Amino acid sequence: MAVRFRTLTDYFPVAQQVSDDDTVISKGAGNYIIYRPGAFPVLGSLQTKRILDVQWEMVLDLYVYYTNYKESWNKFKAARAAMFFCIGEDQTLGNTSNVRYASLSSDEQAQYFRFADTPENAKANYIIQTMKVSVVQRVRFF
Repeated sequence: MAVRFRTLTDYFPVAQQVSDDDTVISKGAGNYIIYRPGAFPVLGSLQTKRILDVQWEMVLDLYVYYTNYKESWNKFKAARAAMFFCIGEDQTLGNTSNVRYASLSSDEQAQYFRFADTPENAKANYIIQTMKVSVVQRVRFF
């Protein structure tokens, strides 16, 4: 999935901007995707449990650098829409073996992220939203 998001070079021009290392957000780029493995619920089993449908999940946080209200929220919405389209336009992930579909979703509200600990010293550094990529794949055991 990270490779797929790295193709969005208008928003993530440097490879480190899509990373599993959350310390990279202190390196000064405008946007980041920080990803990590998520849950993998089994959706069902077939043929005496030798074939499973698994929903692989990846949790990610989208960070968009905050400069001012209007500009930053517009950049946030554009980056999020690009990510959504990146997954939605090819839900089989390039015909990856046994992938039935992939999706990007979020149950979280976008919010401001601040580095400082106290409100009087802190201003928003990023707009952030936690999202989930789900890939439903049929897994066969031989």
